[in-house]
Amino acid sequence: DATGTEFFERLMLNMTEALGAQVGIITRLPSMAALSSRSVVAVVDGKIVDNFDIPMSGTPCENLTSKTPQWIVPNNAISKYPRSEGLVTFGAEAYVGRRIEDSLGRPMGQIFVLFRQPLVQADFASSVLKIFTARVAAEFERQEKERHIHEQASWLDKARHVVIVRSLDHRILFWNKSAELLYGWSKEDVLGLSIVELFYTDATAFYAAT
Repeated sequence: DATGTEFFERLMLNMTEALGAQVGIITRLPSMAALSSRSVVAVVDGKIVDNFDIPMSGTPCENLTSKTPQWIVPNNAISKYPRSEGLVTFGAEAYVGRRIEDSLGRPMGQIFVLFRQPLVQADFASSVLKIFTARVAAEFERQEKERHIHEQASWLDKARHVVIVRSLDHRILFWNKSAELLYGWSKEDVLGLSIVELFYTDATAFYAAT
């Protein structure tokens, strides 16, 4: 299955097509008080466009930074938000947006779609957006966990002490720089190998100790 950018692009292309929306955007929200967010993926008329910054103030998106998880503008979006350059640029008549939250309810970003015609099936659009938002939230959390793991691995790699991580069946999962210097084997040489076979000619003592 696709992850990361490819996942978001496929998801937004599918969602805008399913809703008949002309524009679909996923953003990352730096904080609840952020004045702008950055698009993660943006689809306009069925095509992926370059990412850009999105101001919050004076746009329908500013409502999603409050306690409101969803915001719907079924018609006259430009006249209701005259300061929103994005609505004018895309010629938006209607807007449906939803806040993206992690499993603890903390905001991570926003997802919204724009229509150049009045929104007729608001309930349908709301339901579809809710489903897709859950998928985006899950991918955001997966990426965050992966980033955290990489940060930990980077820290361990810089540690002066030898750090070796093995699985329950004694396969080497992590081998830091200090281990490379001490034993002479690179990380690429040993990952996936059995620590027993690597260090012991006779493994009797090892298994007795474990």
